[in-house]
Amino acid sequence: MLASKLGAGFPGGIVAGFLAGYLAAWLVRAIRLPRTLEGLKPVLLVPVLATGVTGLLMIYVVGSPLKAVMNALTAWLQGLSGGNAILLGLVLGAMMAFDMGGPVNKAAYTFATGLLA
Repeated sequence: MLASKLGAGFPGGIVAGFLAGYLAAWLVRAIRLPRTLEGLKPVLLVPVLATGVTGLLMIYVVGSPLKAVMNALTAWLQGLSGGNAILLGLVLGAMMAFDMGGPVNKAAYTFATGLLA
C-alpha cells in the first residue's frame, strides 16, 4: 500500500517486501532479551520495528528513485504504443515470458490492460 501511495508501483512493493523480510530476519538475530521477555520479540518487537524502519526507508530513501524508474518505464512504454506497435508487442511479450507469472509478467499484464482501457 505504501509503495502504491508513493508511486513506486509493483516493483516498490517487491522491494519493500524484501526489505521488510531481511530486516525482520536480522532483528530476530540481533535483538537479545532475557528469557522471560523472549516471547515479546516475535509478537511485538520485531514486527513493530521492521514495519517502522521499512516504512521510513520507503518514504525517505527508496520511494523516490523507484517512482522515477516507474515513471520513465511507463513513459517509454506509452511512447511505443503509437507508431511502434510491433516493438511494443515484442517488449510486452518478452516481459510476459521473462518469469512466467512473476513480478515482471504481472507488470506487463497490468500495463497492457491499462492500454486497452
